[in-house]
Amino acid sequence: MYQIHLTGKGMSGRAVRLEVLTTTQIEAAEIAAARDVTSESLQLEYKNKFEKLCMVQMIKEYTEKVTPEKLPEAKWNKSDPADLDVRGLSTYFNTRDIPVLKTWFRTKHDVTQAEVDEVLGKEVAVVVDD
Repeated sequence: MYQIHLTGKGMSGRAVRLEVLTTTQIEAAEIAAARDVTSESLQLEYKNKFEKLCMVQMIKEYTEKVTPEKLPEAKWNKSDPADLDVRGLSTYFNTRDIPVLKTWFRTKHDVTQAEVDEVLGKEVAVVVDD
């Protein structure tokens, strides 16, 4: 689990504990997002729905606004993914918090083209005896 404190300019001041999602959780979010998007929808709409579904799963706990000095004594609230999904992330986090949380999700779950190139650049041809 990871913890970040949303203390940047214009942020809520909440601290958040986050979890890296499993492959199963990611796949479930992809399927759910695809179901919610119509054929006329843009790819961006799918991506936004997918990221939101993942974000509500990865947020495990949060505090109310707290200063860095008071963070060790802060009360942590358990997150409920269904509540976050229904009520919306903006019920708990402001417009400057959400891009930070999205970036954390992308950083922990996406791979860059450079990372793909590095892995694929190490491929080797093999002959397997049957």
